[in-house]
Amino acid sequence: MALEEKISLSNLGLYRLEGFVGRQHSLDTLKKWLREYPVIAITGTSGVGKSTLATALAVQEAMRFEEGILWIGATGDELFHFYDIVRDIEDVLATGITNQPKDTWTLRMLQRLYGYHRLLIIDEFSRPDDDAIENLVSAISSIGPGGHGTFILIGRTLPQPILDLVGEAHLHLMGMTVDDGAEWIAKHREQYPLAPTDAEALHHITAGHPLLLKMVAHIWHTEWLDTLRQRLATAAPAENTPYDAIHITLETVLEALHAENAQALQLAVLASQASGGIAARALHQLYWRHIGAGDPLLDVAQLLVKSGVMAYNPIKKRYIIHPRVRQFLTERYV
Repeated sequence: MALEEKISLSNLGLYRLEGFVGRQHSLDTLKKWLREYPVIAITGTSGVGKSTLATALAVQEAMRFEEGILWIGATGDELFHFYDIVRDIEDVLATGITNQPKDTWTLRMLQRLYGYHRLLIIDEFSRPDDDAIENLVSAISSIGPGGHGTFILIGRTLPQPILDLVGEAHLHLMGMTVDDGAEWIAKHREQYPLAPTDAEALHHITAGHPLLLKMVAHIWHTEWLDTLRQRLATAAPAENTPYDAIHITLETVLEALHAENAQALQLAVLASQASGGIAARALHQLYWRHIGAGDPLLDVAQLLVKSGVMAYNPIKKRYIIHPRVRQFLTERYV
């Protein structure tokens, strides 16, 4: 049964689950917590798969939340505001909350949660403003055990008041295992030139970091893989953190992409200016016509997806660039 048939209200980005593998232990832990707590938390480095894991969890538990699964994200790149939460609730549930006095928003939000089998997934909550923290803590505390409204909070880190509220229902996500990597290779064997025996080497380069798997797989049998290995090996130990390993990998893969198709890098840089993703039609109208003649747009866009620089949401027909990749493109090329 399709997700759309299981629940009546959802704005989940199911495109995230393309190629999803492994994480069974984490999923089992999160499922257990969903039954015990009104709020659970997932933290971890950028691109480690937090949003994908939460999406997989929501799909597997969809029957428990037949009255709605809502995915909530910040409007832009700055602080996460309480309005971001209220806005998405209104968009999916047509609540009319924002037409009411602001000091009633928390109560009205609770009215849409308490007693309903609804799940709110709040993504990238790493940098909320004080108002968002205060109102969210108030809402979650009011639901408490026995209330049906449930929250999943996602962020690289989370504010201490939120962590205090979450308690032990907090999963800090790490990279995938070598076995998960082998499963990923098997699932993508028609797209990337890797063999099952490459799983350990792939894990060594990516540390099982999902954001990097497609990128590294795309350059696997090229001279760029040796370049990447050399750069990672020669990085100063203090710099060779997961964050910096992503930076080095992105730098190498984008250089390889530029050598393979200069239009692809141009398109990625231009599209990175759209923080919430960009519709396929707008990609052509706003950006492609300024790049000039060359390969068809669809071919170049598919190359960006295959290389892991972009993702594509076929339901909304939108191209999305991961915030970490978008940040890198903006800092490096804009």
